[in-house]
Amino acid sequence: MKKRFLILIFICIAIISFPALRIDENFQNAYRELQELFKIAPRYYLRIDENQAQPMTVDNDRFYMIILPGSISMETARHEMAHVFFFELCKLNGLSPEDFPIWYHELVASWFQVLGGRDIKLLPLKSIFFDFFACVDEYPSLEDTKAFYLSIRSFALFLDKRFDFKNFVLNTLNVAKRTGFSGVKLFNEDPKILLRKWRFWKLLPYLLYTLLVILLVYIVSGRRDDRWRGSELGETGEKEVIENKEFQDYDHPED
Repeated sequence: MKKRFLILIFICIAIISFPALRIDENFQNAYRELQELFKIAPRYYLRIDENQAQPMTVDNDRFYMIILPGSISMETARHEMAHVFFFELCKLNGLSPEDFPIWYHELVASWFQVLGGRDIKLLPLKSIFFDFFACVDEYPSLEDTKAFYLSIRSFALFLDKRFDFKNFVLNTLNVAKRTGFSGVKLFNEDPKILLRKWRFWKLLPYLLYTLLVILLVYIVSGRRDDRWRGSELGETGEKEVIENKEFQDYDHPED
């Protein structure tokens, strides 16, 4: 009986501990990958807070505290760990996280989160037209949060085809140290122009779909028109045959 009780306690502890171990494993994997990229080793601490709405990373000078609302995915672990490493890179380069706009912080974190992944084929229109570059000092409202993150993740994958993630981040820090943060120097062109290019590619599926619908409507309408014309010509032909027959009967009456 005592052995069964001990086994039951062990199982309960294992069930309770498993999510925490999984979370820690996700962060360790992300940590090792970032450490390999940037050759730094920031200290961090995980804290679970059920009252926390979203994950948050805080710098308390001695280490970085990552506050989590509960169980999270591997992608979220990568996102938050990228924040930790960028904060540390800023510190090592004599910069402050406040030297960079919010959208850039989230771009770096989202880029590492989806690094090497696939983009959403059909991005919601709200996300396509959401101007995340406007989020400089404040995050978007709660109702726009989803559109903000979807758009910035998609934009990060768009950049991944043009830039190397590591070089992009390090180049940003070097530019910021010399002249301050500059979107033009960051992308080698006006950010707004680059944003329009990204929007074009994301709108392309919608444009193709619209053209397909128009083409189908045109084909269906054309067939209906042909049927209507054929029916009208058929009725006209029948009327002409009847009229000709009546005329012949009138012209040649029976004797």
